[in-house]
Amino acid sequence: RDEIETERKRYEKALKDSDVLNEKRMKKLARVYGAMKANEAARIMETLEDQLCIDIFKFMNEDRQKAKILAAMSGEKAARLSKIMGIKINK
Repeated sequence: RDEIETERKRYEKALKDSDVLNEKRMKKLARVYGAMKANEAARIMETLEDQLCIDIFKFMNEDRQKAKILAAMSGEKAARLSKIMGIKINK
């Protein structure tokens, strides 16, 4: 029983460490894309999976930059990401 508890704690620590590393990577990516020109960031983000784009936007501090990047994306991708993020688009 003690072995199982020890393994559970080890697993939980590894999971937490993994989450912390992933969050650091996302913050770094968000800073990189936030520093780019919006059209350049949009061009690259068009090729990324939707969830990765959403994670990048989540850690991006500047709302204007997010909006500029979304505006520079194809309408389809921008609408899909906006819908997933819960942003209502006025047509």
